[in-house]
Amino acid sequence: MIEASEGSGIRDPQSIGEAIRLEYTILREQIAEADRTCVVMLGVLITGTLTLVSVSLSQRSPGLACMLVPVWLIGHLYLAEKRSVIVHTAHYIWTELERRHDGLNWEGWHHYQIYQEGTRPARYYPFYLECAVASVVVLINPFLIFYITHHWFSPALITSILLVLIFFAVMVRGVLLYTRFEKYLAELSLEPREAPTRPVSGDTSGRIAPSSSSPRSAG
Repeated sequence: MIEASEGSGIRDPQSIGEAIRLEYTILREQIAEADRTCVVMLGVLITGTLTLVSVSLSQRSPGLACMLVPVWLIGHLYLAEKRSVIVHTAHYIWTELERRHDGLNWEGWHHYQIYQEGTRPARYYPFYLECAVASVVVLINPFLIFYITHHWFSPALITSILLVLIFFAVMVRGVLLYTRFEKYLAELSLEPREAPTRPVSGDTSGRIAPSSSSPRSAG
C-alpha cells in the first residue's frame, strides 16, 4: 500500500525510487532523440543549401540565393533549441535525479571527467560545430550573389548583407548564453561530490537505494 501525505503526493520510498528510475530512462531517451533530430536537421539544411545554390546558379537568380540566410537562421534557431533541451535535461538528471538515487551516475561522472583538472577526454561541442557550419554558409552568401549579379550594390546583395548581420546577432547571443551555461556546469562539476547516503525507513528526503532487480545505471 502506498502511503500518501495530506495532498503532498507519494511518500513510499520504493515507489519514489521506481518513479525516479522511470523518469531517468525517459529523459535519457529524450536526450538521444534530440541529438538524432539535430543530426537529421543538419543534413536537411546541407541538402537544401546545395539545391538552392545549384538552382540559383543555373537560373542566375539572386532572389533564390538570398533565401539561404533565412533558411539557415530558422535552422540555427531549431538546432539551438534542441541543444538547449539536451543540456538542460542533462542538468536536471544530474542535479535532481542522480543525487536522489544510488546507482544513477552517468551525467555526474560524465561532467566530472570532462571538467576535471589534468588529463581529460577530447570534446567537440556539437552546438559550436553546427554554428561554424552555419557561419561558413551564411558568409559565402553575399559572394554568391555578387557572382550571380556582378554588382556590389545590387538590392539582392544589400538584402543579403542585412540578413547576414541579423543572423550573426542572433547566433552570437545564443553562443554566449550556451557558453555561460557550460561554465556554470564546469563550476558545478568541481564541487565536492556528495557521499551516497541511504534513507532510513520512512525517510524520503535522502537518496533512494536501487532495488535488487534494477540496474546500477540507466545511462
